[in-house]
Amino acid sequence: WNDVNTESRKPDMILKSMQLPPFLIKLIEMPENIDEQQRMTGHLLAIYALISMVSISVSGVLVLVASPGQFLRPVLAVFTVNTFLGVTLFLLKRGKVRLVNYLVIGGFWLLATLFSFTGGGVHSAAYSVYIVLIFLAGITLGGRGLVSMLVLCGFTGLGLVYLDQIGWQPEPQYQFTQLTFWLANFSFILILAFLQYY
Repeated sequence: WNDVNTESRKPDMILKSMQLPPFLIKLIEMPENIDEQQRMTGHLLAIYALISMVSISVSGVLVLVASPGQFLRPVLAVFTVNTFLGVTLFLLKRGKVRLVNYLVIGGFWLLATLFSFTGGGVHSAAYSVYIVLIFLAGITLGGRGLVSMLVLCGFTGLGLVYLDQIGWQPEPQYQFTQLTFWLANFSFILILAFLQYY
C-alpha cells in the first residue's frame, strides 16, 4: 500500500487486473459503502471461500473415489464446509466483512478441531487446516490476530496430544490412505497458494 502509484493498488483495480470471468468478479465484488481496507479484506475472504469450496469439493470427490468404503466423513465435510462458506459469501455481499472474518477463522478452527479430534488428533489431515487459519488471520486481522491464532492452534494441538496420552482420544472415524491424506493436504496447500497470490 505504500507504492507511489496507489491508484493501481486499490481493491477494485486489483480485482479487475486479475482477469477473472465476469461471474467470478460479481461474486467477489464488495458493496460500495465499506472502506477500502474492508473491501480488500472482503475480496480476500471471498476468494478464500470460493477456492475453499472448489478445493474441498474436488478433494472430497477424489477421496470418495479413492476410498469408497468411507462415504460419510468426506460427504459430511464437503456439505458442512460448502454450506458454511455459502453463508459467509452471502454475508460478505451485505458488507459484513468484520463479522465474516471472525466467523471464517473461528468456524474453521472449530471444524478443524472437531474433525481432528474424531480423525486421529494431530495425525489427522484436518489438523493441517490450522496452518491455513494462522496465515489467513495474519493477512486479514494483522499481527495480533496472527499471534492469537498461533497460540490458540498451538494449545489446541497440545490439548489433542494430551487427550490421546490419557486415552480420551476416540478411535479415528476415518482411515486415511497415503493417497487420501495427500489429497486432503494438497487442497490446503492450494488454498495457501491462492491466498498468497492474491
